[in-house]
Amino acid sequence: SDADDAPRNRANTRTTKCGMKKALVFAANGNEGDCCQESFWVPEVPRQKEKTMKKRKKRPSVYDAAIERLDVIFREFDNVYVSFSGGKDSGVLLHLCIDYVRKNHPSRKIGVLHIDYEAQYQMTTDYVDAELSSNLDVIEPYRICLPIAAQCATSMHQAYWIPWDADKRDIWVRSMPAESVNESNCPFDFFVKGMSDYELQKRFSRWFHKKQKAKRTACLVGIRTQESFRRWKALH
Repeated sequence: SDADDAPRNRANTRTTKCGMKKALVFAANGNEGDCCQESFWVPEVPRQKEKTMKKRKKRPSVYDAAIERLDVIFREFDNVYVSFSGGKDSGVLLHLCIDYVRKNHPSRKIGVLHIDYEAQYQMTTDYVDAELSSNLDVIEPYRICLPIAAQCATSMHQAYWIPWDADKRDIWVRSMPAESVNESNCPFDFFVKGMSDYELQKRFSRWFHKKQKAKRTACLVGIRTQESFRRWKALH
C-alpha cells in the first residue's frame, strides 16, 4: 500500500542514569536497501505523570481553627479566664476571646488575670491599661499588684525580688495602678507576702472557680512553641 511505501523512521533508545538518552536511528529514504545508521545523545524528556484528581479537604485557617476551639471551650466550660501578661501571645488570645464573646455570648464575661510586676516596659503597661479599661463590658479583670516573689536575673545576691512591697514604697519604680488588687483590698484568703508568682497563679485558679460557683473552669494561656524548646515540650 501507499502507507507501506512511505519513508519509515524507527529508533531504539537507551536511557542513562544522568537523564540522557542514546538514540540509534535508522532512516530509510524510500529506496530499498538505501538506509543509514546514526547514533547520538539527546536529553531525556520526562514522561508526564497522569494527573489524579483527588479532592483534598481544605484545611481551615489559623483563625478559623482558633474559633472552632473557642466554640468547644465556651460550650464545655461555664467559667473561662485568660492569663494575660501584656505580651503579644496572650494579647492575641485575649482579643480572640473578647471578639468571640461579644459576637456569640454577649451576656457572659471572661476573667482576666494579669500580674503586674511593677518594673516592666512602659509600653507594656500602657497596653495593659488600654486593654483592661476598654473591654469592661465583657471582662472581669484582676490586676495583681501584690508583694510576691518574682524571679530576678539582675542581682548576684538574691534569686528573687518583691514588687509592690509596701515597706519599700519609697523605691517603687512607678505609682500603683488605681484599679488593682493590692495589700489593702486583697480578696484572696490564700495570699501570703513573698509567695511565688507561680504559686499565686495556681491558687487563683481554685479561688476564681469557687468565687464564680462554677462547674467547670478553663484557664487560657497563649504560647508560641517557636519561642523556646521548653514551651514546645509543654505542648508536645
